[in-house]
Amino acid sequence: MGFALKAASPSAGTDWSDVRDELSKAPQLPAHLPYTLVLWSLNLAPQLQGALGSGNSAAFEQSKWQLHGSALVKAMMNPATRPVFEVGVAQELVVANPHPPSGGGLEELLGTRLLEKVRSTTSRTRGLSIPHLTDWMPVLQTAMQQSDAAR
Repeated sequence: MGFALKAASPSAGTDWSDVRDELSKAPQLPAHLPYTLVLWSLNLAPQLQGALGSGNSAAFEQSKWQLHGSALVKAMMNPATRPVFEVGVAQELVVANPHPPSGGGLEELLGTRLLEKVRSTTSRTRGLSIPHLTDWMPVLQTAMQQSDAAR
């Protein structure tokens, strides 16, 4: 599993070229080893945001993907329509949408407890500082250990 975290500004949100760029960086593993790339951005370009709709995230399996209206669909064998991106063999792309009221996949990335700790810390300090980061690091370590044990 790989993560691409984009700190894009609202005026220059993550767009199709960013998606293609991140997919091109994915390792080329043997077909029997699946790879999932999770792309999370602070801001999505309007066309990408529109394609994801109001969902927290969208997953795309191995295929060429194109826009049909404003929705992403598997590319048809029509050579006149160019795909906006391609997910390779044994790969999956998950794009988290930062715009839904739920936080757009950040809870899924960090976990409920860690996200709540980050929210409570940032609301007290109006921004993260190193002492507060060290306060919630044990929460992250515990969550990671629990996740490892569950596997």
